[in-house]
Amino acid sequence: MGDLEMKGAWRMLCASLMYDAIAVLASGRKAEDRKVIRDWIDAGNVGEVTFFDCCESLRYDPDILRQKIESIRGKPIRKPYSRVNLRVRATSDCHC
Repeated sequence: MGDLEMKGAWRMLCASLMYDAIAVLASGRKAEDRKVIRDWIDAGNVGEVTFFDCCESLRYDPDILRQKIESIRGKPIRKPYSRVNLRVRATSDCHC
């Protein structure tokens, strides 16, 4: 696996971790699960893959992201659209 592929895989891992963390906080899951995620975010440098690692990889400012996450806590999160769902279908009258 080349360096570019490794960077892409790392970014995907970080994005997945961040999405899951936010989904746990927004869900009605156990308070213990939400506390683990809050502690991970608040500490910033805890774990094999840290909140700071994820922010750096995804080019997010950790302080701003913490504020955003706090503002959505308890609100349901929709899954992002997949590429398949976002494809535009060409019609016969399309002059692309």
